Amino acid sequence: MPVSADPDPLWPPTDPLTASIQARLFALSRLIDAEISRIASENGLNPGELVILGALKRMGPPHQSTASDLLRLHWVSMPGLMKQLARLEEQALVQRETDPEDRRRTLVRLTRKAHGLFSRLERRPQDRLFTAISSLPLETRRRIHGALGELMDIARPELRKDD
Repeated sequence: MPVSADPDPLWPPTDPLTASIQARLFALSRLIDAEISRIASENGLNPGELVILGALKRMGPPHQSTASDLLRLHWVSMPGLMKQLARLEEQALVQRETDPEDRRRTLVRLTRKAHGLFSRLERRPQDRLFTAISSLPLETRRRIHGALGELMDIARPELRKDD
């Protein structure tokens, strides 16, 4: 159903196109949340922990990051992130160590056990949304990625940084 881009004077302060985008993002976020929650639960994790592991995995070898950089990607408070990192460390899924280049920083790295978890997950059938996104042409995926990045920058400017 087409949505008008013109603001509706009877529906201030929201225009129908913005409301439609927000509704679609909400519906997609529910699908994503349900899938992440299911996979996390099946593997003894909570959704936030699985997201942290996924962020480290996407960073490529050596699959490490600082806590500050993870915070920018994860949208939680530093105490909340540290609690999740501690739990992941207790499960031997991440290792924390002092950054040799800057002793004030801590590096977080995936362990062999975490790589094993991802090996198992990669052999599973992909969820519907991942398959749907993957089926889009590369240029469409790049446009969506860029637009969502812009939206995140506006929504949370204090976390602005390329991922």
